[in-house]
Amino acid sequence: MPNYGGPNSNFQGSNIWEQLSCDGAIKAVPVVCDFALQDAFDFDLLYAQQQEFLPALGTIYFDNARITGANGPATASPVTVQFAGTDQRLVLAADTQGYLPVLSPRTPRFSVTGVSNSAPVQIIMLSVLLPGLTWTV
Repeated sequence: MPNYGGPNSNFQGSNIWEQLSCDGAIKAVPVVCDFALQDAFDFDLLYAQQQEFLPALGTIYFDNARITGANGPATASPVTVQFAGTDQRLVLAADTQGYLPVLSPRTPRFSVTGVSNSAPVQIIMLSVLLPGLTWTV
């Protein structure tokens, strides 16, 4: 891999950027958790890592805002993301968006739990570490 320190000087010399960015390219995997279908979704990123598509999970972007669909507006509700291996728990408040750094083992497994019939939540898994930031929408 190239010796690239990334956009943040804190990563230089630590090889964190190289391990997460896979030859300098940031990888992203979008998913939508539709709680009208079920209350919990389980994710295992082993196959994505074996195929070198998502070398590691550094940050998740989430969009937990109410939406307007064919049946009218769907109300957003809090969503919990629980990571296996580290027991890190992220609570995504209703009507918020943001970036949350992930403390996860090399092969992250996590579950996303919400409330039945609440608005779908979009999650984008990123292979780069970003500082945590949330905002109200």
